[in-house]
Amino acid sequence: MPGVGNRLQPVRTARTVRVDIGRSSLTDGPFAETKEAIGGFGLINAPDMQAAVELLKTWPGLPITIEIRPVLEG
Repeated sequence: MPGVGNRLQPVRTARTVRVDIGRSSLTDGPFAETKEAIGGFGLINAPDMQAAVELLKTWPGLPITIEIRPVLEG
């Protein structure tokens, strides 16, 4: 189970979910550009990337943009 000290997989594994009320879009790759910063992070437990995307489509506080990346195993 992911926990404190786990590293994220490389940026090439990232997906960005942009969600608004009644709409969502998914793009490959990271959200952050050169002058953007992380506003926070969280860990979720999902069986795969698609399940994580579906969960994030229901995230509170819409509209929101979230970059998701798997945790490195081992």
